Amino acid sequence: MEDDSDQESIESARQPPITKPQKKSLIRILIIILDMDEAYHSKSPADPIKLNLPDYFSKVKRPMDLGTIMDTLQQDGYSSLSSFFKDFDQVLHNSVVYNGEYHEITECAREMHRRFDCSQAYLPHDTPTSAQIQGIYARRAGWRKARGARTLRRVKSIKRGIRRDIQSTRPRDEIHRYTTVFNTIIPISWFFFFHFSLTLCHILSALKFVTSIKSLPKDIRNTYTSN
Repeated sequence: MEDDSDQESIESARQPPITKPQKKSLIRILIIILDMDEAYHSKSPADPIKLNLPDYFSKVKRPMDLGTIMDTLQQDGYSSLSSFFKDFDQVLHNSVVYNGEYHEITECAREMHRRFDCSQAYLPHDTPTSAQIQGIYARRAGWRKARGARTLRRVKSIKRGIRRDIQSTRPRDEIHRYTTVFNTIIPISWFFFFHFSLTLCHILSALKFVTSIKSLPKDIRNTYTSN
């Protein structure tokens, strides 16, 4: 047992410590879990005498509760996140060992575990080292330099195009000949289309008038033709 505890202390020492943002988030998560109805049996250490549990310490070798975890966290007693997770898992493990897998208290502890697993995803990441921060700054400086070079090349190409148009010996209408032709063709096309439509309407009206006269009786038609 001593060898296992020494190995665990060595492994926890190798891991990064809990940062201040992580500590605040863990305290906030524990407060939410302590407000749950399922946390009633795990808020404080179990009292075997008051609860009439004479064999509790013989079965549970490492008692743990949420109040003890909160006090240890607030006093910076955890060297890493893994040590905190180990104590939190111990609450469910002790309930399974003493009460059984499907006991009501075990189901409450399992529900607390599910809530903690959902909230654990919002824990802040580890604080980056100075080398990582310098690498981030270097990459951002490279991105800004590349973006500035692209913008400068774009401005220079626009200036070259403007200078080429100004210094050219060709007349302006020749430089923009496609735009000039396009702007000239469109009004002429509309003009011819309008006159063609108007002429077609006149022809159709005349044909309709001739057919209407032919459908009249002969005496009335002679009156129109004589006039």
